[in-house]
Amino acid sequence: MEKQTVIFTALPDGREADGSLRLSVFIAPRLWSDDASVGKLSLSKFADWLDWPAKIAAANWTIAIDGGAPMLATVARRPAQRSSGRRCSRPTPT
Repeated sequence: MEKQTVIFTALPDGREADGSLRLSVFIAPRLWSDDASVGKLSLSKFADWLDWPAKIAAANWTIAIDGGAPMLATVARRPAQRSSGRRCSRPTPT
């Protein structure tokens, strides 16, 4: 069975003119199968990642600092374009 987890890492990215904090987010997917007979996995098995910029753009973001109450985050920049994500998922010729 195919499985996925995602690690989101917030990285400081300065301040806005009003003093509010900016963050960049590094997204690290972990995609795998628990079937030992699977040699190579195809990205097509993970529908969430076929158009991941659209998934990210549709998400509601909150942030909690040092265990505090979650706060709504505003997305200031658009995620990578769809074509960039698709380009990364194409198999390379051998």
